[in-house]
Amino acid sequence: QWTGRAWPSFFTTLWLAAAAAPLTAAIGLLTAYLLNRQKFIGQSTFEFITMLSFAIPGTVIGVSYILAFNVPPIEITGTGLILIICFVFRNMPVSIRAGIATMSQIDRSLDECSLMLRHGSFATIRRVILPLTAPGIAAGSLITFIPALGNFIVPAFLGGSKVQMTGNVIE
Repeated sequence: QWTGRAWPSFFTTLWLAAAAAPLTAAIGLLTAYLLNRQKFIGQSTFEFITMLSFAIPGTVIGVSYILAFNVPPIEITGTGLILIICFVFRNMPVSIRAGIATMSQIDRSLDECSLMLRHGSFATIRRVILPLTAPGIAAGSLITFIPALGNFIVPAFLGGSKVQMTGNVIE
C-alpha cells in the first residue's frame, strides 16, 4: 500500500516537520517568557531580531545556511539536521508570537505567588507556566508544523539530492 516513488519523500517531509515543530515551540516559549516576563536592556532590539526571519526570503536563508554549514567543522549540508535547524529558526516568530499572546493572558501574580512559596524559577515554569500555556504551545507547534510541510525552496537548497522531501522528488 505504501509503495511508489513519492511515499519515501512524503514520510521524510512529515518526519522532519514533526521533529522541528516541538523544538520550535519550546524555543519560542522560552523566548516569549523572556520577552513577556523579564525586563532587560535591549529588549525591544532582541524582539526585533527574533522577528527578522520572516522578512528574509527563503532563497537568501537557503544560500546563507549553505555558506555557513558547508565547511568543516560543521558540515551538515545535505542532511536532515540542517533542515530541522532551518525550519526551527524560520518559523520561530510564529511560535514566539503564540507564546507571547498566551503568556500575556496569565497574571504575573501567579508567578509571584509561586516564588513566595519558595519554588524556584524552574519549578514555577514547570508547575505554573507550562500547564497554563499548553494551548498556546499546541497552537504554536501546529502553526509551525504546517509551513514546514509546505516549504519547498529551503529543502531544495539545503537537502539537495541527499534528502528526498516532497518539494524535491528525484526523477
